[in-house]
Amino acid sequence: MSHFEEADEATQRRWMQNLLGRDNVERLEKQTERQKAARQIKLNFRPKPVIVSYEFYRIPDMTHLNWRINRLENGRCELFKHHLDESECRAEVKNLRAKGFTCRELTFGAQSRYANRADGKGNARQRPAKTEIMDRLKDFKI
Repeated sequence: MSHFEEADEATQRRWMQNLLGRDNVERLEKQTERQKAARQIKLNFRPKPVIVSYEFYRIPDMTHLNWRINRLENGRCELFKHHLDESECRAEVKNLRAKGFTCRELTFGAQSRYANRADGKGNARQRPAKTEIMDRLKDFKI
């Protein structure tokens, strides 16, 4: 018997998550459940590539130890580290970037880069002059 078969279910699941990723393990479990329910269904599982990135941000309401780092795995967000000060957070982000992960900073309450899009008038296309003239004359009667 192998070590994998001797381990309990929680340990096996954790090992599978480390190897395949959480999303792929859930997909595999759903497919095996469907196969158990209907034996004619063939198990055809191909794992999706696991894309991991990190986001770090500062919580504005807290005064001390207010930096957090979230881990995103295939679009799913989970808390990676919290209760950090700015220097600890920046050092951890530097380590993650050195390992090759994408890290981006989120800002809350800052001025939007797309301010002209918010009011709906910034990117509006101008109406042709002929259309404006016809709109003014639409109620005109002889």
